[in-house]
Amino acid sequence: MIDNPTRYEYADGLARKVGIRTVFTLAHSEEQWKNALSTGSGYGEYCKELYDEGNILFYKSAIDIFVDKEAVKIGEVMRSMLKSDPPFLIHCQHGRDRTGLVGIILQTLAGATYEEVESSYMKAFYNWHRLDASYPYYADLHTILFERILYILSKEGDVDIAKICAMTTFPTEEIFRSLPSAVVSYLHNKSGLSYDEIEQLRKLISL
Repeated sequence: MIDNPTRYEYADGLARKVGIRTVFTLAHSEEQWKNALSTGSGYGEYCKELYDEGNILFYKSAIDIFVDKEAVKIGEVMRSMLKSDPPFLIHCQHGRDRTGLVGIILQTLAGATYEEVESSYMKAFYNWHRLDASYPYYADLHTILFERILYILSKEGDVDIAKICAMTTFPTEEIFRSLPSAVVSYLHNKSGLSYDEIEQLRKLISL
């Protein structure tokens, strides 16, 4: 968001239009935010209003949300959602790694279908790179990124990276069936949420 005025102005206007009340940023620290504001770059007027109200929350994190400290940070994001005003906007840089994974977790928790999760995740490639199903290597992106991420999440990150990088196909139906319980386990065992908090979160995002 910081280095693309057209992009952040569009996102800012859309956030205002749909009534976003709380923004969670996974890409930037508050210091980076303030530096961007001081140079007149990075965010639009609505986001500035939300910041002044204390409704932009900073959870700068690494891409690998399965590392212990990053998993705990994701738990902090989820816990903050329970204390914040919806609707929420969650963003990182490209919208497919950190935000993509958080989106998959939340959608799965809310009971989304495979098609809904797939459509949401793959849309990031169009939004950022203008790549859609007509792109010659779209199927490869689908396998290498989306299906692989589902597989890793279904195992709560406890995988042999070398092994899965060598895999060219994934049992997506089997993976998706196991995903709801894996998401709950990840949020409880790695992110530190209680089962009561997980249930509160499920109800919140299922409205």
